[in-house]
Amino acid sequence: MQIPPGTIFILIGCGVVLLILWNLYQYSNALSKRAFQRIALLIIAAGMTAAFYFVLREHRRFASGRAKLLIFPFIQNAGEEQRSLSAEGFALAEGVAAGLASNPQEQLQILPAETIFELANRDSLHDPAYLLKLGNGLGVDFLGLGAYQVAAGNYQIQFQLFQSEQSQPLFQHSLKAPAHQPALAVGEINEKILTQLDLPNTDDTNASFPASRLAAAERLQYYGSYLDLVSGEPQQAARKAAALALSDTSQALFAVLSARATMHYLAQRRTHEQEWRDSLRVLLPRLRSAMQRDSLSAAGWLTLGQTYIYAKKWNDAEHALRRALARDSLNSKIYLSLAQLHMSRVQDLGYKDELELCRRALALNPFDVEAAIATANHLLLSNRREEAIALLEKYRRLNPDHLPVLMMLGRIFVTKNEIMQTLPLFERILALDPANADAYYNLGIAYYNQENDSTAIRFFERALQLNDHADARLYLAYIYERRKDMDRAIQYLRERIRLSTGDDDVFAGEARKHLYDVLLQRGEIPENLLPDKLEKK
Repeated sequence: MQIPPGTIFILIGCGVVLLILWNLYQYSNALSKRAFQRIALLIIAAGMTAAFYFVLREHRRFASGRAKLLIFPFIQNAGEEQRSLSAEGFALAEGVAAGLASNPQEQLQILPAETIFELANRDSLHDPAYLLKLGNGLGVDFLGLGAYQVAAGNYQIQFQLFQSEQSQPLFQHSLKAPAHQPALAVGEINEKILTQLDLPNTDDTNASFPASRLAAAERLQYYGSYLDLVSGEPQQAARKAAALALSDTSQALFAVLSARATMHYLAQRRTHEQEWRDSLRVLLPRLRSAMQRDSLSAAGWLTLGQTYIYAKKWNDAEHALRRALARDSLNSKIYLSLAQLHMSRVQDLGYKDELELCRRALALNPFDVEAAIATANHLLLSNRREEAIALLEKYRRLNPDHLPVLMMLGRIFVTKNEIMQTLPLFERILALDPANADAYYNLGIAYYNQENDSTAIRFFERALQLNDHADARLYLAYIYERRKDMDRAIQYLRERIRLSTGDDDVFAGEARKHLYDVLLQRGEIPENLLPDKLEKK
């Protein structure tokens, strides 16, 4: 490692003070020889202690584990005040990240650039100060920022590497390279970073960067789809990626991206189970075929494992996720996916419950807001609400309008039955997303808990109008039962049972049990299904 700047300033300061003291001792009677020696020794000891602290703090990142580094997609400069994210900038950043990830010293952990999009306010992604604020707020050790433009067939690139809590870059580097040979630009930037961090340069970017094998046009199409996906446009990403996958079936990464984008789109639309099954029936054979062609891809195995989870093929999901973990033990998304399996399948990995897996994911990648929300959810299930709130508030401070974080906070306050804290959260959510059915559903629960049934009904019915919200029916059944309107209560219970998503649908199971109890009280259960008859069977 280079000598930390703070160390240099301390040594210079100590030298200046010693020089002043020596002059006082030598040319005046202000200091005796004994006093000068004592003060000089104290200053030298203090200076050495402070310098040692700065050096230790600098080296501790590497001594106690991997230093976290994120290379943000390079910003394209297209003229005065015209800065934008682009497929080419994404490709350049991933090339740099792949080269650094291949370092054999295992001292760097390269965070995937896509996770910053999960948390960041997208209108501020062009602002280096905002990105540095995010990195500092989440304890990322190094952040690489680049900007480029293409002129006369050449890249003109400016790159800066920042260290946490430092407003000035460790270095900044300008370079020029042929636009048809991005590997030259990537290699030069990697060399500068590794030199700055005193790490060896393996020059192995191409080996660890699958997209480097693509033709220029395919690479830009691939990263254009990728950028659409991480920017919150999964439908557009799915369409582009599907076209790529069909145009060249030999490229496994096209099939993987197509599957990821399709699943994001289906989840965003809250697609019904039959449409999921139809989509998975198409995706799974393509993904299995892709992994036969590229069995070394951790991202591919992870995507296959996630697809099996959606398909509820648990044995296949476990197998795929273990293959992903063997290839990349630092990927936070693998641990989040493992947390969706039954813990008996993964306890041999050393994790006792889902919370530990989610916390491992968050420790690996503090930008992974999905891991933060999953951790908060498991803290809530463990009745550790205050810990969950403290964690989410940290992310809320970095992006006050992050909908999933606000929704999770709202859910927690609903369970605490704190209506005065719940209402402002959901008001903000609905200001950002007026058609958010989950927000209306949670407001319904808040008023249901307050026994304000009229207001609760209004919110639950609004959730039904917006998204045919299945779980709102169960609460409506309870409200009408509380109002002694048993016919409507039975109607909503039956509707909730009809919308069951499977054996693991807890709310459908609750509706089924409650309907039985209601019908039993009304004397409408057939004799062969009465409790005493069932016990004899």
